[in-house]
Amino acid sequence: DSFAYPDFIDIREGVPALDAAAAYRLETLALSRGGEGERVNAIFVSPEYFRVLGLMPTAGRFLTPEEDRGVGEHPVAVLGHGFWRDRMGAAPDVVGATIQLNRRPYTVVGIGPADFRGHMIGYVPDVYLPIVQHPPMSEGRDYLDQRGASWHQTLGLLRPGGTVDELNAQLTGLGARLAEAHPATNANRTFSALPLGPIPGGGRGPASLFLGVLMGLVGLILVVTCANVAGMFLGRAAAREREVAVRLALGAGRGALLRQLTVEALLVFVLGGAVGAALAVFGVGLLRPDLVPTPVPIDFDVSPDGRVFAFAAAVTLVTGLVFGLLPALQATRLDLVRSLREDVRSGGGRSWVRRAFVTAQVGFSLVLLMAAGLFVRSLQQASELETGFDPSDTYMAGVDLSLEGYDAEEGRGFQQMLLDRIRELPGVSAAALAMDFPLDMSSNGTVVRPEGRPEEERGVPVDFNRVSPGYFGTLRIPLLQGRDFSVADDAGSEAVAVVSRVFAERVWPGEEPLGRAFRWGLGGEAPLLTVVGVVEDVKNSLITEAAKPFVYLPLSQSYDPGAHVVVRAGGGITAVAPSLRRAILEADPSLSFTPVIALESYTRLGILPQRVAAGVTATLGLLALLLAGLGVYGVVAHAVGQRTREMGVRMALGADRSDLLRLLVRGGIALALPGVVVGALLSVGVGSVMQSLLLGLSPADPWALGTVALLLVGVVVLASFVPARRAAGVPPMEALRHE
Repeated sequence: DSFAYPDFIDIREGVPALDAAAAYRLETLALSRGGEGERVNAIFVSPEYFRVLGLMPTAGRFLTPEEDRGVGEHPVAVLGHGFWRDRMGAAPDVVGATIQLNRRPYTVVGIGPADFRGHMIGYVPDVYLPIVQHPPMSEGRDYLDQRGASWHQTLGLLRPGGTVDELNAQLTGLGARLAEAHPATNANRTFSALPLGPIPGGGRGPASLFLGVLMGLVGLILVVTCANVAGMFLGRAAAREREVAVRLALGAGRGALLRQLTVEALLVFVLGGAVGAALAVFGVGLLRPDLVPTPVPIDFDVSPDGRVFAFAAAVTLVTGLVFGLLPALQATRLDLVRSLREDVRSGGGRSWVRRAFVTAQVGFSLVLLMAAGLFVRSLQQASELETGFDPSDTYMAGVDLSLEGYDAEEGRGFQQMLLDRIRELPGVSAAALAMDFPLDMSSNGTVVRPEGRPEEERGVPVDFNRVSPGYFGTLRIPLLQGRDFSVADDAGSEAVAVVSRVFAERVWPGEEPLGRAFRWGLGGEAPLLTVVGVVEDVKNSLITEAAKPFVYLPLSQSYDPGAHVVVRAGGGITAVAPSLRRAILEADPSLSFTPVIALESYTRLGILPQRVAAGVTATLGLLALLLAGLGVYGVVAHAVGQRTREMGVRMALGADRSDLLRLLVRGGIALALPGVVVGALLSVGVGSVMQSLLLGLSPADPWALGTVALLLVGVVVLASFVPARRAAGVPPMEALRHE
């Protein structure tokens, strides 16, 4: 969660279990080079950041404690190694040079390590700046001394010999002391620590649970695949029963045969592992981070390294030995007299093992399909939830005025002029500007205090957005009371705000909110805002979140140079995008902007977790379904081959072809039914583990369970029908002559 900077100072100085603590905040800034601007991923950090993570610079140095004092007094920067290498040509003289960020000069004092891509998956910092440089970048919005403004995150390094339990005990005590000393901001605010790792939430949140479930499902795929291969080896062993019996009768040692058969199986597993490793190397190119539009540019490296290949090799060898040894043991455990008889029907003694493998395949496949069905149902429910706005027929483009050197006054004028131009475009029915959009997985928060409330009273945590007049109409957010912003709400007029329904109900329950005022922050000098309108609640970060108190500020009074243009227009993106680009370039030909995209696709970020879960598990489920079908096909085909003479006798005695088909297909269904039953029971247990990821669905959701069970039974019937149909078509005389 976000921290207030004064709380961070208290943690850094008042928690003995910490050897060091660091604050950080992510931002996107504008780098000016050669008269052109480009976006860079920036991270504002306190100097301890590098020590906490155990980093050493490639060149130069990191930030010093002196550069953490005085807002804006030490404009220095550390470059990320990848940024220095790829976008600055690995210039050897960059340390000591000056770069321009948001039109402000910064002296480069160091370059980060080559093997560090940030401590958060997907966000690779290009430049590191002192956290006290953040206020100058924020158009004068200084949150460093506001205990009610939560705007950054915190990392900590345990002292030698310290434990997380000891740290959490001290954080709990500090939280209680701060709540007593600062009730307006810290009442009910607690602190706790989690181990830092690549999984968000320290291994305890929804992301961690999903990754754990995903790894379990991938493990099931591995088991199903291995069972399938083992079943094939059992079938092969049945076909070679006479050969093995002859070799044993001629004096071959059972151990030697066991080693030979195990090595043969192991070679197949090794070959499969090698093919899988090659596919992994080439397949990672499909995992492109730009496939989904995001509010902050993301980057991740999923290229397999030595550790991945070592793990894959270990899994290959272990599974090869385990699932190759069992068929080898079965193949060498023979009754020589029976096996050497001319009329023996091979495989009878080991058929139960192969059937057990197929039952396991079917059961585990149903678990995978059930997980996929639950996640697909969850995605369906998420897509049908009421969001509070209408993104259809709306399109957006990001315009960052800081790249071209606009100051706040010039920027306000340009934004209004650009809006006027866009609203005159053919087909455009509405247009507005906004800092953020609903369901983009981002949020901005602060604490406000209603006017007239005592200063010691706890403030109200709120999320907020900065928007232009017409924003609510463009997104069709219902205006419940009062009015929208207007051009009269400029920097020189009374500071105003529009609030959400839940804000009004929570702050002034049963009272008229229009005309009421609240302070933007908790200090006595905090700006006073007057409520001029109330709008319906909107899902702002994630589709699953409950409505939170929300405040909208007019861009003309709370300027943001990186606001996005949003238009509502007919004709589709192919008609809107060219005219919108043309209008922006006509307003300023040198202005850079992000590609025009449909807001509907952008706001799908709000259901990104459900989309990823449904897509990944559906892929795994279909793969498991295919493997289960192949397993059933193999067993039924083998059984049919062993019963060919029996089929000939039945047909000679007058049995109809359809009767034989039904007999063989029933055998395949009987083979799979125990797996379906066991899989259904297991899937309910797995669903219980996934409960918190399912948007209120029951782990035994009848629609999902019924659908996947019918699908699996249908595949089993098809897999049984193909070999059964072939066997039923053999002429009786040919079947009777079959050996």
